[in-house]
Amino acid sequence: MMFADLIDLEDFASRLRELGIPVPAGADEAKVEGELETWIKEGSDEQRSALGGMLSELEKEFEGLMLPSVEEIVKNAQSKM
Repeated sequence: MMFADLIDLEDFASRLRELGIPVPAGADEAKVEGELETWIKEGSDEQRSALGGMLSELEKEFEGLMLPSVEEIVKNAQSKM
C-alpha cells in the first residue's frame, strides 16, 4: 500500500507564512488567494522571486499531489508574477 503526502490548503498557507505572507491559520481558499495576490502586487522583486522559487519547487516535488484548489491557486499566482 502506498501513502502519498498531499499538499492541502493549510500546508500551502503554512509555506506562504514562511515567506512572510500574512495568511491566517484556517483561512479559506478565497482568503489565501486574496492575501497572496495582494502580496504579489505589493512585494519587492526579491520577495516575488522567493515566492516563484517556492511555487516551482512545490510543483516539482508534489506534482499530482496537490489538492485541486491549491493547484489552482499556484497556477493563478504564477500567471500574475
